[in-house]
Amino acid sequence: MNYAFHIDLGDMPYDKWHAMYSAPENQAKRADWWGPEHVGKSGENSAIILAQIHDEAKLTEHMKFVRDMASKMGMKHQIFKLSPDDR
Repeated sequence: MNYAFHIDLGDMPYDKWHAMYSAPENQAKRADWWGPEHVGKSGENSAIILAQIHDEAKLTEHMKFVRDMASKMGMKHQIFKLSPDDR
């Protein structure tokens, strides 16, 4: 399933967040269930991720952890499940 994620980074600059997000140890945590992705800067303090997710139960578990951590850092995450459009 394809998802879009919008992350309001609060006071954290995008470059600092991206370094944390793309660190090898953090990529390894997503390796078996997180498919191809596109990560982009959508503002000085925000990011967009488009990703294929292969295990929605692991996504749910991961997002509980992420949202708890992010709330302590002044960040907010929104998730959008993308559905096909036959137009």
